[in-house]
Amino acid sequence: MGFKLYGIEVHEQICNTVHTKLTKLGYSSELKVGTNQEIPFPDNYFDFLVSWNVIHYENNEKDIQNALEEYNRILKPGGRMFLSTTGPLHKILLNSKKLGNHRYLIGRDDDFRKGQIFFYFDSETDIKIYFAPFFKKILLGSTHDFLFTETLDWFINTGVK
Repeated sequence: MGFKLYGIEVHEQICNTVHTKLTKLGYSSELKVGTNQEIPFPDNYFDFLVSWNVIHYENNEKDIQNALEEYNRILKPGGRMFLSTTGPLHKILLNSKKLGNHRYLIGRDDDFRKGQIFFYFDSETDIKIYFAPFFKKILLGSTHDFLFTETLDWFINTGVK
């Protein structure tokens, strides 16, 4: 489709592994170490940003706002953001403790994230409240799957800078 492929990950090893796999598949990419709050690309650089199941790894409201500000910073005017994040019925929240202000202490014994704190949006209204200062033309959706014994619940969101 003529897109250039860029990405960020939290560890250099992940960037190298993904780059190698993409190269073997015939795709060129520029992958850098970064986070939601520190994306190592210039202002107004991208036409599109895809954030798939990562923003909820922030663990408080201020960090969520910083991440959304960073998403906005790297998008060109008129650029579009696509985002997926955990919904309120997702399996990760089983046995988790709600700490208040969208913060959850993960409590699943069978999950490597047990004991970590994440920020989850409890409703579509919450997403609109947090995203509206940074994006316009916000569209929301959700997907809810029951796979054998587990529920996967996701919010899907898009907006324009």
